[in-house]
Amino acid sequence: IQMLTAFVNKYRPPYVFLGNENDFYFESNPGDYTNWVIAYEFMYNAIKQVSEDTKVGPVFNFEHISGNGQLNAWTQTFWQALEAHSMDKIDVIGLSVYPFFNYEDPADIPANYLEPLFSRIGSKPLVITETGWPAQNLGGLNPQWSTTEEAQVQYLNRLQAFTSEKNIPVINWLYYNGLSDDGSSSTAWKTFGSISIRNRQGNEYQIYNPWIDF
Repeated sequence: IQMLTAFVNKYRPPYVFLGNENDFYFESNPGDYTNWVIAYEFMYNAIKQVSEDTKVGPVFNFEHISGNGQLNAWTQTFWQALEAHSMDKIDVIGLSVYPFFNYEDPADIPANYLEPLFSRIGSKPLVITETGWPAQNLGGLNPQWSTTEEAQVQYLNRLQAFTSEKNIPVINWLYYNGLSDDGSSSTAWKTFGSISIRNRQGNEYQIYNPWIDF
């Protein structure tokens, strides 16, 4: 709490997010999640005492919390992770968004993709803390979803469609440069390592200029 309030008091950030993809913690330890919410509210109040204008919120993963991850076997919903919070203690929602866990082709993503969340949070602002689409098939993962530079550009078109006219002040593409394998050839590297606008050598993908323009 001392670290958090000192940071906020010094930098007065417009946003502070507490936790990351918290719905996974709800899934793994639902009994302790109540304690997390209590801690969250304590931190929320402490932040507001030093910087009333800083917007505070939790972070969830959309595909996991909504059960829209058919290609990753995420079919159960975990909306309880959101509903456990008092909306009076949420100024902004943080959300990671990876529709390739549900669609092989970006063209299939509907314009109302995020509606299950918007129907629950009303007019509260949404910050997309992470999103993107992989440009390469790394490490022989051979996923069900497409992994091409063209798919990245197509995804940007759909991202514009399902975020249009919504209260979304910030959208972050996951990486600027692609990740290098640390030697473990982990599934995380294979899945997320090319969700970037440049490759590992710093060469621009096709998405680079469209994303900068966006």
